[in-house]
Amino acid sequence: MKIILQAVLWIVILFLGYLIYNSVQAPIEFEKVKKKRYLPTIDRLKDVRKAELAVREVTGEYEGDWDNLVRFIDTAEFVITQRRDTSYLDVEFRRNYGVDKYIQDVVIDTLGYYSVKDSIFKNSDRYKTMMYVPGTDRKEKFELKAGHITEGN
Repeated sequence: MKIILQAVLWIVILFLGYLIYNSVQAPIEFEKVKKKRYLPTIDRLKDVRKAELAVREVTGEYEGDWDNLVRFIDTAEFVITQRRDTSYLDVEFRRNYGVDKYIQDVVIDTLGYYSVKDSIFKNSDRYKTMMYVPGTDRKEKFELKAGHITEGN
């Protein structure tokens, strides 16, 4: 009877040891999986942020649809401008009052256009897959919403 009791106790000891090992090992495994998933997710969300800021700069509003956002990146262009301060003599004021009056003005010249795709994503096409959550085989998409905030009331 004593040997059977000792065998049962050894089995219980081994089982409890296994449970303790798993309770310690589970957070360690979770951290490994977290590091593996979080870094690609953060990179994709940074790409989404860059794309949304480009949409905001060009159109004045954010985009709430993935297809429109990808289409925008494919086709849109940034305007390259040059801003110069200038002043000139107001001839009409001089003629009427006999006093020189200089008018301060800002001249904005359009120098050209640059593709949004080339400026943000260089030679990569990762913008076509930035909407998918990394690590999922089912191709789950991030939820993308854009709206307006009414200030005051």
